[in-house]
Amino acid sequence: MTHIRTPVTIDDPANRIDFYATFLHSNRRVALPIQQHLAQHWP
Repeated sequence: MTHIRTPVTIDDPANRIDFYATFLHSNRRVALPIQQHLAQHWP
């Protein structure tokens, strides 16, 4: 079973954060869009 750790960077001068999601390889196509949405809509 392969686990993938994908970094998503949020670059906001007021609040910069790096977060990671760990998920099963088969669920990558589901989890990656969620991460991208979070990165675009970070407060």
